[in-house]
Amino acid sequence: MNLQFRGLTLEAGDRFDETAALYRTILGEPKFLDDGAWAPFAAADGVTLNVAGPREATGFGLLVSLKTDDLEAAVATLAEAGATLVQPITTGGHQRHAVLRDPAGVHLAVYSPLPA
Repeated sequence: MNLQFRGLTLEAGDRFDETAALYRTILGEPKFLDDGAWAPFAAADGVTLNVAGPREATGFGLLVSLKTDDLEAAVATLAEAGATLVQPITTGGHQRHAVLRDPAGVHLAVYSPLPA
């Protein structure tokens, strides 16, 4: 199993525009803007800071994004290491994902892209 840190997602809710503007000042233009829903700002080595609007909100506030090639194994490994499963594995339009919470209360969004 391979598990990679891919970035952070800040759920800005109805303050998406102001939040995206702030991070645009710090990090430059986002890779793209999705109509008030999503703005991924590139950092280094493919890591992103994502700003999410209301349509993309999960209610978790801040999420650490972790990409894996084996979602079931990653969820099991993180749970064995002390994380708590908050949202079981589900399938979205382009990925399968689950959400766990670390012992300090930070949410971990673990995902695996769907095959092309």
